[in-house]
Amino acid sequence: MIQAVVASTVVVPSLNELVRNADTIAEGVVEGQTANWGNGTGSSQEIYTTVTIRVSQVFKGAPSAKIDLKLAGGQIGNVRDVVQGAPQFENGATYLLFIQNNGKQLIPLVAMTCGQFKIVPDTNGVPRLFDCNNHPVTSLDQIGEKPGSIAFPDTRVEAKPSPGVQAIPVVSFAEEIRRVLAEQNIGK
Repeated sequence: MIQAVVASTVVVPSLNELVRNADTIAEGVVEGQTANWGNGTGSSQEIYTTVTIRVSQVFKGAPSAKIDLKLAGGQIGNVRDVVQGAPQFENGATYLLFIQNNGKQLIPLVAMTCGQFKIVPDTNGVPRLFDCNNHPVTSLDQIGEKPGSIAFPDTRVEAKPSPGVQAIPVVSFAEEIRRVLAEQNIGK
């Protein structure tokens, strides 16, 4: 029996690189996900999933009320197509996304899951920032701090937030994104 070994390796970008490489930076709520055969180019060998996001805020790119992210992978019936390192989305959850080449590349986020941040309110209702593995982002310096690269193994395990560790408020992250955009002289 032959088994495939599959992994993705991504260089972890800094916040400056996330901002520079994104076509669109937006915050929004996942309204739904739809899996279909093919990518719209006539191929029916792969499954692609469209994640519909109701946009609440655009930092970079054309303002839009809705974004349809087209991702490789998904499930139709009992057939599942898995792309290692692909972001996972929850319907009803809020995300801040650094989108790149939507509809043109397998994973339309900057550096795959590095371009995905989940927003979760704390017990006082303050929206807080978590990375794609559900780790709290505790400092702006934490973005891109891991040297070299990060590997997404064949089996993904979602980490649980550590008790007592508080993620930064999303408003702080938003202010830093705006600062970097101004510094890079990039507007909407």
